[in-house]
Amino acid sequence: MNVLKKIGRPLWRPLYGFVEKKRIQLKAFDVPLEKLLRGGENGIRAAKYAELTQNFLRPSTSVFEGPHLKLLKQYQKLGDEILNQGVFEETEYYKNAYECMILTGA
Repeated sequence: MNVLKKIGRPLWRPLYGFVEKKRIQLKAFDVPLEKLLRGGENGIRAAKYAELTQNFLRPSTSVFEGPHLKLLKQYQKLGDEILNQGVFEETEYYKNAYECMILTGA
């Protein structure tokens, strides 16, 4: 099943014209890393992705508990061995990426 068809709307909305037209001043700011949550995946908003995966706690999971940082921590322990066939496929990072590709086709 391709989730993009299920959503039925474009994933990316061009905001540049809107921002220019409304003369909105965009500002950059710092966010402490410990305040970041995992959010969505591949352009799909967090709530919709949680619904599709049936993992309803995912959007409120800290990035520290996510597969990306776990992979980096595993790399610190194992080094390049983490990339060996049979080892990499068992990481949460790989499983997350695989699930995303199955659901979104990308």
